[in-house]
Amino acid sequence: MVDSLPLMEARSTFELSNHRDMPTADNVPKVVDVELSHTAFDKTFTGELEATSVTEMLSTRSESGGAGYVAMERIVGRLGSRVGTFVLLHFGTIDSSGEPSAQWSVVPGSGTGELADISGHAHIGVDDEGIHQIQLHYELDDLPV
Repeated sequence: MVDSLPLMEARSTFELSNHRDMPTADNVPKVVDVELSHTAFDKTFTGELEATSVTEMLSTRSESGGAGYVAMERIVGRLGSRVGTFVLLHFGTIDSSGEPSAQWSVVPGSGTGELADISGHAHIGVDDEGIHQIQLHYELDDLPV
């Protein structure tokens, strides 16, 4: 990819479904007042990203209020006029005062099909009406003619 290309942007809303609790590696949900969980859930995206995804997430929360999570999300569908898949890596924390910090990055080399060369990052949030939203900032090379 050429570094000078401006990032493209896609906005979509999404709904979560099929939440599943999974066993942790040691199968011990809480040790010394720190909770560890492993969950999976599905998403359906509507908008410039028309897709479905499966997310697997590991999270932890302490009794003092701090929390963190990592997740891998495989997204399958259409981005603009292109069809394919890619993986989004999630990383987030919440400090004891409740202040969140998070990053969402497209995993390099994870794209397939017409999204094979995708790179970028996302912003995910919930609006005042409780609607989940994603803003995907990405680069893609031109499709061969």
